[in-house]
Amino acid sequence: MNKVMTWAEIEAAFDGEWVLIEDPEIVDSSEIQGGKVIFHSKSRADVHDKMMTLSRLNHAVLFIGQPAEKTVFAL
Repeated sequence: MNKVMTWAEIEAAFDGEWVLIEDPEIVDSSEIQGGKVIFHSKSRADVHDKMMTLSRLNHAVLFIGQPAEKTVFAL
């Protein structure tokens, strides 16, 4: 996958998945509007492993959807 998508398209296509976005389009210093989706998976570990193989540093990793109950996220 190497497709530039809007945030609405990403949300619709990858509900319940982790998404790796290259060159995210960011507004207001933190809000992602879209970008090039280069990998997605239900497994966070798979997305992390893919990110570690890339040489570019301008990426965002996001979970799309509602996290499972009692899920803890660390930033």
